[in-house]
Amino acid sequence: MPQIHSVKYAATVLVPFRNERHHLPQLLTSIQKLSYSSLEVIMIDDHSEDGGYEWLQEEVAKWKLGYITLIKSAGEGKKAALSTGVTLATSSIILTTDADCSLPEDWVQAFLSEFDDEKIQLVAGPVLTKRGEGWLRRFQYVEWSSVLLLTNFFFKTKSPQMCSGANLAYRKEAFYHLKGYLGNENLLSGDDAFLLRKVQQFFGNQAVKYSLDRRLLVWTTAADSLGDLMSQRIRWAGKWRGFGSKVNALAALLSFVFGLMNIASFGWLLSGNEGWKIFAVWWGSKLMVEIYVLTFPFRYWQIRWKMMDVLLASFIHPFYVFLVGIGTWFSQPTWKGRPVIQAKKQA
Repeated sequence: MPQIHSVKYAATVLVPFRNERHHLPQLLTSIQKLSYSSLEVIMIDDHSEDGGYEWLQEEVAKWKLGYITLIKSAGEGKKAALSTGVTLATSSIILTTDADCSLPEDWVQAFLSEFDDEKIQLVAGPVLTKRGEGWLRRFQYVEWSSVLLLTNFFFKTKSPQMCSGANLAYRKEAFYHLKGYLGNENLLSGDDAFLLRKVQQFFGNQAVKYSLDRRLLVWTTAADSLGDLMSQRIRWAGKWRGFGSKVNALAALLSFVFGLMNIASFGWLLSGNEGWKIFAVWWGSKLMVEIYVLTFPFRYWQIRWKMMDVLLASFIHPFYVFLVGIGTWFSQPTWKGRPVIQAKKQA
């Protein structure tokens, strides 16, 4: 591993994974390129069934990657895996990412610099999906931009609602002080948002931050199918419902209603008379606003984007939001083949 930067903090990177064998080579290459000299990486296997753990064992031994430790999770689910990792971490600052991500070289140093402010207990970073071929990957490329913007908006308004465990850092002492994920263990996912909520409520808004530092931008892999994408977003929506937050409820309701209005606007085309003019004004206004807003992250970081991708996303998004909204109420979300909501164990 390259040793480029001076050390101010030691850092531990936690990577929980389950059945991610096809993503692990990319992640391992990314980890090897991290430009930080005092680094501990703990990769926690959450009962994988695809040989990923065994493959990692071979690669770590083959390349003599002594700073990487492989362990089996002591429980079931992402929270249990992360809790296992925190227990073994030797550093005061914990960084987390997912197995399907690519990390920028200065990722660790950029995160740690945020903790120079002693008030900061948790820092969230931006995540975008890689642009690929096909309408679904092009849609996700733009749709993730909307997630990023919404996350940033809530942080700026002192009401953080979400963040991503694919790009997160926090003080280990804060994690222990708040007793980790105690209180929401029956939800297999949601490790990121529930921890954010705990930190913000106990330490205050000044203790949490969303950073747009370019060095923190993590790229994740797009969902392979519409079903996978829908399942992920329904799981997210269910997680936010678990907060019982009025802000969450209002944001979800407005998004759903606006999506319905966009779908209903097609009725103007069928109404005859001058309906097409109303439709043109409605969608023309919608497109102009979304082109300006949704491309902000790409323009801010000087990332290549295509107008056709934004137009495609603008057309698909109302139907997508409608389906996610319906799915949130009438389906049981799953994560890695397991129900997200588990029965609470009796004491």
